[in-house]
Amino acid sequence: MNREMKSKSSFVAAFWTFLALFMFYVLSIGPVGMFSTRHGSRPAPLMQIYVPVFWFHDNTIFRKPIDAYLRLWGSDIYFFRSHQTLPE
Repeated sequence: MNREMKSKSSFVAAFWTFLALFMFYVLSIGPVGMFSTRHGSRPAPLMQIYVPVFWFHDNTIFRKPIDAYLRLWGSDIYFFRSHQTLPE
């Protein structure tokens, strides 16, 4: 394999790794919401982690799919919002 092919394959591997980690982050809001809803735990630092997902929910066309995904896990975006402490 020549140098150009190695460089290209490294870029492709890095891209797919980043994409997989990003999707894991976004999709992890469902299980976290389910756990928090069932156990009544609402750790504020944990909720701060999902602030970008809240923004994505409010400012893109993906509001309904995110709401449906959270309902699938037995939670909703408002459960998270009612317990987050954001600086104003």
